[in-house]
Amino acid sequence: MIDKSDMLSMLMSACTSVMGAQDELNEIDGKWGSANQGDTMTMLAQAIMGAAAGSAKKKTKNGKNGGIKSLLGDVAEAVTGTKGGGMTAKLLGTWLEGMFESAPEDDSDEMDELSLKDLFGGALKALEGESDAREGDKTLMDTLIPATKALVGSKGGLLDMLTAAAAAGDEGAEKTKKYGSKYGRAAKHGKKTVGTPDAGAMSMKYFLDGMLKALL
Repeated sequence: MIDKSDMLSMLMSACTSVMGAQDELNEIDGKWGSANQGDTMTMLAQAIMGAAAGSAKKKTKNGKNGGIKSLLGDVAEAVTGTKGGGMTAKLLGTWLEGMFESAPEDDSDEMDELSLKDLFGGALKALEGESDAREGDKTLMDTLIPATKALVGSKGGLLDMLTAAAAAGDEGAEKTKKYGSKYGRAAKHGKKTVGTPDAGAMSMKYFLDGMLKALL
């Protein structure tokens, strides 16, 4: 089973991982973009951590602590409500909202480990509805699509699922070096961006790596 404390730990670890890569993400983004991806992701990570910590203590109308669904809803709202987050906040917020929508409706404090497949599948579906980008387009989708496929296809438990997702996400982010940019500020540089990974893809690579580290 996955309980609320597990989900909280995974989110906190994911944010810590992202913030640790702030300078690297800024450097990557600075080659063809605005050089602030690391700063933006750090701001959003801090918003997630603050919302998650608050959600862990928040009571529902019936006086009980909110469950996993409430936690995911609170962090999604925090990201989408962050001023200055731009497209990064919109996409990350959409991904988290997809998880929220796919979480067990009873807002329980725990869920079956296999429910994580529903969360990741719902998150990707929501993101695909928001963005036309797909694998090979040099965006965060190059990390999240293969990561989700690997997680959903895993036959093991929680650790196996996140290990598979992180490995596939790492590989997907690395592959963005081979592509020319089609989206964002780097799009005007096109094939000139070959050789540089996508900052958004790398951001989500670190996010998934952090989720996994919470279990190790």
